[in-house]
Amino acid sequence: MSIGKSATIIILAVATTSAYAATRSRLFHQDAASNREAANVQEVLCNGQGETGRTLYVYQYTNRPGTRAVIAPNWGAPIFDTPSGAWSFDLSIRQAIDEGCTVAGQVSHGLSSQQTQ
Repeated sequence: MSIGKSATIIILAVATTSAYAATRSRLFHQDAASNREAANVQEVLCNGQGETGRTLYVYQYTNRPGTRAVIAPNWGAPIFDTPSGAWSFDLSIRQAIDEGCTVAGQVSHGLSSQQTQ
């Protein structure tokens, strides 16, 4: 009789998710004008339990690489601006939710995926 060894295989799935319940409300295109670039824009409402109630806008530029997120109405003070296009549009939306939907006054404004509590 032979004794076999059993092998246990564990598969870990890693996903980038937001710990918040923010709502992606509307997606629209913004045409270029004298004071703005053409972009696809995702509006996000921070309306989950314990969230700030803020409205965020995440821009994916259409004429160049890059994404940007702002908390309305602070158009000139982005949460982040990635001119190199290093982040996908979806990752940028999740990052904006993580940083913009936290308790008011405790937004980290960093580019890490750690959440501010």
